Amino acid sequence: MQMAGDLTGDVVGIGRAADRAFPLARNSSGRSRSPARARRRRGGRRGELEITSQFIVGLTPFTAFAASAVAQLALGRLTLPKQLATGTVLFPVGLALTALSLYQPALWLWLVPAGLSGAAAGLLFKGSVTQSAIAAAPASRAGVLAVFFIIAYLGMGLPSVTFSLLIQHIPLRATMIAFAALLSVGPIAAVITAIRTNRKARWA
Repeated sequence: MQMAGDLTGDVVGIGRAADRAFPLARNSSGRSRSPARARRRRGGRRGELEITSQFIVGLTPFTAFAASAVAQLALGRLTLPKQLATGTVLFPVGLALTALSLYQPALWLWLVPAGLSGAAAGLLFKGSVTQSAIAAAPASRAGVLAVFFIIAYLGMGLPSVTFSLLIQHIPLRATMIAFAALLSVGPIAAVITAIRTNRKARWA
């Protein structure tokens, strides 16, 4: 219990404690600025969420990847449309909660979206691989899957790089909301197209 309390205190609310202990700090231009605000400027996303614990920083991606693996194992027996539909619903919810965590810093609101987004990404990835294999002709299936993985890796890497560049010039909250909207629209459009294509193929 004591360890949990220490961890929570280290992650959430530490900025308020710093403000009480050191009411004002001076920046290089001479303007008054609180230590919490200065930390948020220096720390980017971690500063916005008042996260100082390296354990929490590492726990976040672990939660996302673990949720991805668990979701694929637990829901792997669902039909392809249900896998894609579940991932399509969970992904925007996770991204929306991630954006909300910038306005309401809390440990649970930081980790839960990571788990939801990770689970959704795992289901979408698994369903997309299956859909690509089904759609490809047997003779060209290896080539189709190779192209799929190239596109998938670009899709995972380029948004992260772009996001990191944009937050150098655009406020973090606005950037996160824009990315959450764009990254939600993409999977929804792709899943709707895949489901309609499968239905037409069955009816043909």
